Amino acid sequence: MSNRNTTPKRDLHAEITANLIKAIEADPGKPQMPWRRSGRALWMPENASTKAAYNGINTVNLWVAAELRGFTSPLWATFRQWSELGAQVVKGAKSEIVIFYKLCGRPHNL
Repeated sequence: MSNRNTTPKRDLHAEITANLIKAIEADPGKPQMPWRRSGRALWMPENASTKAAYNGINTVNLWVAAELRGFTSPLWATFRQWSELGAQVVKGAKSEIVIFYKLCGRPHNL
């Protein structure tokens, strides 16, 4: 039996859900979802380095994060990717959760 300290695994889905609920509850008087409150155009989030569009829950999560942080661009990247693009990450900036998933096995014909 091992006596190693184990860190509990993060529940990323619960964190994303909690952030979304917090954003909705932050201003219950407005009949708009939190990613539409600023009135700015709503673009699909994409990776600044690969140009790949985010999808699934990542789309909503990044919309909410952009709105809460006042971002006006739909571009997202890792610290390393921003560095490779010659960009400077603001000191103290925090990362955002992105869920990576892929389909396993052969797709079913429907």
